[in-house]
Amino acid sequence: MAKKAKKCPHEKPGYHFLHVFYALSLVYGLVGIADALILTDNFTYIWSMFNAFYALAIFVLSIVAMSVFVKAKLPPITWVLPIYHLVFFIVLIVTSVFLLFLSYKRGILIDQVTLPKMLWIGMVSSVFEVIYSTYILFRYRK
Repeated sequence: MAKKAKKCPHEKPGYHFLHVFYALSLVYGLVGIADALILTDNFTYIWSMFNAFYALAIFVLSIVAMSVFVKAKLPPITWVLPIYHLVFFIVLIVTSVFLLFLSYKRGILIDQVTLPKMLWIGMVSSVFEVIYSTYILFRYRK
């Protein structure tokens, strides 16, 4: 009897979703860079709604990705970006609520104080997402 051929590790369950998730994360990082560059000049309502919807989709996909990656027993290095997205979004929401509370109580305009800092945080975050997504996609390419 002939031995069964070993499956390529990339044919394991979860690897297809890994490629989809990291490709969408790569696009999300590029959208984030474009958002930071556009926001410095001006932005439209449609662009901001698209960006908010895409961020929500990535947040939900990160939750799904964590469960798929853990269930499929993918290497922990693949868990980094979903965990990063979840933590980053939660911290961003808490910070936004805190800043809105401060602006309401003290009358400080958020745009004057924090917008340039938030743009840089968003830009650095997006560059990290692009670099890390590219790394994972090349490391686990089919």
